[in-house]
Amino acid sequence: MAVLIAGCGETKIDGPKAERLISELVTKQVGARVATVACPTGITAKMGRTFSCAVRATDGTQGNVLVTARDAKGAVELQVPFLTVRRSEADIARQIGDQGGSPYKVACPELVVIRKGVSFHCKATSPYESREVTGRFVNDKGDYSFQPD
Repeated sequence: MAVLIAGCGETKIDGPKAERLISELVTKQVGARVATVACPTGITAKMGRTFSCAVRATDGTQGNVLVTARDAKGAVELQVPFLTVRRSEADIARQIGDQGGSPYKVACPELVVIRKGVSFHCKATSPYESREVTGRFVNDKGDYSFQPD
């Protein structure tokens, strides 16, 4: 996603504006409940310059969003490497429910950084039982497989 987040005067990346934008983006696109975002301040906008902003969710999970300047005017591109948590919870719940015959609710960590081979753990509950579910990324695009424990 590309956006303009420059401040006034010399073209610097507006840290607080970037933080607000990233918080909104992670909330809307990923579905995570964001507690804080921390970006560096005083970074001069220069094409190709990169920096990271730290994102912390309400459950304490965290990850980084990579910000890359697209030009010297403050246009940036954001790389948000997180699992779309609410959609994934719904998909896992549906698939487990289809296998077990009863409805499940699944709760995963708010922020899960997508990285091939990395595992993440969720909890699936139905009116009759509670199960742990382990997901594992099969690539760096966010595709994963999962297995109830």
